[in-house]
Amino acid sequence: MNDSNQVSLSITGQTTPSINLGTDGSVGILTTSPAYELDVAGDIRATGSIITDTITTDGSNSDINISANGTGAVVVESLQIQGNQITATDSTQIAFGQQQLTDVADPTQASDAATKSYVDTQVSGIESGVSAGFAIAMSIAL
Repeated sequence: MNDSNQVSLSITGQTTPSINLGTDGSVGILTTSPAYELDVAGDIRATGSIITDTITTDGSNSDINISANGTGAVVVESLQIQGNQITATDSTQIAFGQQQLTDVADPTQASDAATKSYVDTQVSGIESGVSAGFAIAMSIAL
């Protein structure tokens, strides 16, 4: 981008130009050699919407932190993340990669997940009923 036809705007006293406009249409903010159409050396803040097809990190194991204010949702490929709920938006399975699913409430619907403690309690109740029924049947048979 550093060609003789570029336009640079600087704040008095700064050694690095604040904005560089290149003949290729690229814009550099606090960078003299923008590698993209808009290249910003620093944080970006938008009070309105940022509309994009993709969000990509620089490949150095960067986290992508996205906050949805209000009732907004963040959609990640086939997952929708809204508030404290993650939903598969198609037939995608949600895998936990050998990790535990924790803090699950007791099930109220047939499709709800159940904790080991809940299942153990239910099985224990069935075993007690079977044992009591068996004991009654034995005493009647004798």
